[in-house]
Amino acid sequence: DHPSDFLGLIESRDPDVLCISAVPPSRVMHVQKLCKRIIDRFPKLPIVAGMWTLELETRETSHGPPFLAGAHVVTSLGDARAQVRQRAGAGVTV
Repeated sequence: DHPSDFLGLIESRDPDVLCISAVPPSRVMHVQKLCKRIIDRFPKLPIVAGMWTLELETRETSHGPPFLAGAHVVTSLGDARAQVRQRAGAGVTV
């Protein structure tokens, strides 16, 4: 799929929060480019990026690693679920 198609899909669905799931081998570079395009077009859309094999050294790192500025990075499904709930609001079922 082409990135512009993905951006059109986001626009048509108007989500409260966007989740991106990434696994090796192309995860960081691809997600970085995708997040930048999404943030440029939808600056207020919260993004939760699941980097399932990434090891974060500190909790602070997950709030804005330089390679994914603007996205909240998680490394477990439980963390992803909690972040989606927090960013989408209390009325959302995850």
